[in-house]
Amino acid sequence: MAFTALAFAGAASAADLPSRKAALIAPPVLTWTGFYVGLHSGTSAGDVSSSYNFLGPVGVGSPDVQNLNSKLPFGDLFIGAQAGYNWQMANGAVIGVETDFSVGVLRKHASVQFGTYFPGFFNTLNGQARFGLDWQGSTRLRLGYAVTPRFLPYVTGGLAYASIAGDSNWNTFAAGIGTTSIVQGNGSSVRFGWTLGAGFEYALGGNLTFKSEYLYARYGGAAYTQNTFHEPTTGASGSGPVASHAVGVHTLRTGFNYKFGLPIIAATGGGPLGLFADVPGPRASWTGFYVGVNGGYGGGVLESHLAQFQPTIGGFEIESIRSKLGMGGFLAGGQAGYNHEYANHVVVGLETDLQWGGAKTRGDATFGGSIPGFAQSLTGNARYGLDWHGSTRLRLGYAMGNGVLTYITGGLAYAGLSGRINWTTSITGFPVFAAVDGSSSAVKLGWTLGFGGEYPITDRLSVRSEFLYARYAGMPVGGGGTLNPPAFAAGPMVQTLEVRNVGTSTARVGLNYKFGGFGTAPVVAKY
Repeated sequence: MAFTALAFAGAASAADLPSRKAALIAPPVLTWTGFYVGLHSGTSAGDVSSSYNFLGPVGVGSPDVQNLNSKLPFGDLFIGAQAGYNWQMANGAVIGVETDFSVGVLRKHASVQFGTYFPGFFNTLNGQARFGLDWQGSTRLRLGYAVTPRFLPYVTGGLAYASIAGDSNWNTFAAGIGTTSIVQGNGSSVRFGWTLGAGFEYALGGNLTFKSEYLYARYGGAAYTQNTFHEPTTGASGSGPVASHAVGVHTLRTGFNYKFGLPIIAATGGGPLGLFADVPGPRASWTGFYVGVNGGYGGGVLESHLAQFQPTIGGFEIESIRSKLGMGGFLAGGQAGYNHEYANHVVVGLETDLQWGGAKTRGDATFGGSIPGFAQSLTGNARYGLDWHGSTRLRLGYAMGNGVLTYITGGLAYAGLSGRINWTTSITGFPVFAAVDGSSSAVKLGWTLGFGGEYPITDRLSVRSEFLYARYAGMPVGGGGTLNPPAFAAGPMVQTLEVRNVGTSTARVGLNYKFGGFGTAPVVAKY
């Protein structure tokens, strides 16, 4: 009894003591301060304006003077790496410096087979020429603001540098003469310029971050010399410079960074937490309908065959040109879709998108050549590409614990293709030797594959970044004109530009609005 009384008395005394609550553990402190390294990939495209001036050798129908001015697009995919340092101030502003280096196939490439045919006479040209960037890089300042502990938008700018290279190799052949010329030339140089852009970065978890950014770079041009050998049997030769003027490059890329640094200790000293560790809270659910907007840049390559035919004078082909050209352009559009997230966090969805603009190629050229008593010239332009394009795709993804949805996607692609050619040639005695005009447009179907990532920034809004490759059937461009050769009567001329399969690579970013909000994801019960 005494023991029992003491026990109850002790309990009563304890009940009279003031209660104590368990110590609260402060959320982890997130900071962008520190060094980082990473990898990136994306698409770049631009325009190069070039000029070619040639003075042929003396003694073989010379002096032969030629000049060519043109503006042509180039571009394609690239991969690279970056490294940098950020310093986050108390007010959330983030200042940093970053250097990056990229390699890829950012070149203007033209493979040409050209022929002119008249009854009893023909000449041909076979060759290829390339001009563009072997590699590019930059060293830039970054100025951003941490809107949330994990989301960092920024602007950036600084010094750009690139290796600009060019080469050409072709030969010509004429009936009754044989090989009339062999042309060879190549050169490269490192050029400097400036770059400006903007982007965002998001802390995924652990030490890993995801980034997406747009950059525009402007470089000085480069030059190399072509050596031309006329009638190799005589040994006569000549040379001339090929020069590019300022080169502008648009780049859209995504990547991942790894941030170095010691673990951050919680404010209470309760134990180490990794940099950018997950913040406790309800998990977003991706199930539901959504709509959004997007913007980006697309580039690609097309193969074409331009043929001109004279049906009324013996039915012969006048000219035949085969080429392989790069293309690129900005795009903007919207998307709508539906996602369903399962209990195991697998997300299956369907999405339709439509963009205006996109990958195009456009060439503007003026050419002139002359020898004593004879001169010729050509002025014209050509364009071909996508006026609009869209897709209807399945999406298969996985919702990670940090809120990020990664996915692969693929399905049906469709595009509005259009093309136009307009040019005029003249020779001595015939101000209009040939005049050609033609245009066409059509809707073409194809397929698309890609991948991307998406992250909710509010209860209803999410940001996304994705890459898509699409392949479409080509479209011919038909047209007609007049021909007025010295030896024949004037008559109509038929022209056909045949384009084979068109492949485009697109990198884009976007913003989605989810109806009903993100709510809470389904939870798998475990027993």
